[in-house]
Amino acid sequence: MKKILAVLMSLALVVMLAGCGGSGEKKAEPKAQKQLTLAAAASLEKVFEQRLIPMFNKKHPEVKIQGVYDASGKLQSQIENGLAADVFISAANKQMTALDKKGY
Repeated sequence: MKKILAVLMSLALVVMLAGCGGSGEKKAEPKAQKQLTLAAAASLEKVFEQRLIPMFNKKHPEVKIQGVYDASGKLQSQIENGLAADVFISAANKQMTALDKKGY
């Protein structure tokens, strides 16, 4: 149940991030492609790649989501060393808490 809740919360966060930065003005030109980098635990790769990202892209085709999947500790290290992740979804609170305390 916790994993399902975490996945749903993560998807909601991705949707909110994709909506940020819009001016609200309608333009005749096509929307520019936006890219979000998702760093997520390897155990979530299948659900994101096969279900959640395709569902999101049906509603937001202008947003490309680039997934980076690995062990949560390795992702933490990558973020600390410069990985520009827009969203981080860990398999445990430990890594998220550590990054939060360091200001990431």
